[in-house]
Amino acid sequence: MLNLGENFVYNFQDTKKKRNNQRNPYPDETGQIPDPFFNIMREKLIMYAPPNKYDDKGEPIGKDFEITPVVMGVLEKNDQNWEATNSVFIDITELQGLVKKYNKQNGIKNKNTAINYQDVRVKCVDVDAVEAVQGQIEAMGFDCYSMNDSREMMQQQALVIQLVLGGLAGFSLLVAAIGIANTMIMSIYERTREIGVMKVIGAELKNIRVMFLLESGMIGLLGGILGVALSYGGSWIFNKVAVGYMGVSKISIIPPWLVLVALFFSMLVGIIFGFLPANRAVKISALEAIKHD
Repeated sequence: MLNLGENFVYNFQDTKKKRNNQRNPYPDETGQIPDPFFNIMREKLIMYAPPNKYDDKGEPIGKDFEITPVVMGVLEKNDQNWEATNSVFIDITELQGLVKKYNKQNGIKNKNTAINYQDVRVKCVDVDAVEAVQGQIEAMGFDCYSMNDSREMMQQQALVIQLVLGGLAGFSLLVAAIGIANTMIMSIYERTREIGVMKVIGAELKNIRVMFLLESGMIGLLGGILGVALSYGGSWIFNKVAVGYMGVSKISIIPPWLVLVALFFSMLVGIIFGFLPANRAVKISALEAIKHD
């Protein structure tokens, strides 16, 4: 009894046709996957194993070992098990029995029917257990590879990219902060007489400070809104390029929570770097401010 991979039947050809005698499990021009030439669950499957002895002319000695197995089913499509799509699965006890029959038919006096494995697949129930299981297998003296190795390498590469982008973002933030502080200082300088008038008519110092902090915060918020708009535009262009060259629908995603955090952070930066100019406005002498031209 056998179980077959999802694409096993596509390995067969229609020998009655000279052209287009094989079909592939891939979408055609219309986007449809063509059906195989026959239904493997309804047709009889005959499998052959040639003899392993040859004469001086290279001709096989003996006859083919023939079996007609019962196909129990076809595996469902699973992109994670792509290696098994063209495979045949059989119970190991039945396989050992077939090896005995093959040896008897071909006169092979080998009583050892042990099965040698080229590799073994180990599936973990929890992804967090992969690293521990891999360590135990390697401790037994076996070579072991998992996607965790690739993930660690990708994480290291991503960390380097994040550090570079973080450095550029930090430098840009410093320039923006200096620009906000400079803008606020110039604003206070140009409005010195106005500040003096507000103090003379009885405006509280905290209200003057809050007024300038709100102004600097709004400058930071407007800068954040512009940055978000540019980010969405760049993300849209990047996804369009990805669809054309990588065949994926979306590779750049900007979650809503990140937008809110960016806007809050930009406004916070404006308030922080506007605090010093706001304090300067509070400390201006009312009489000197009124005399200022």
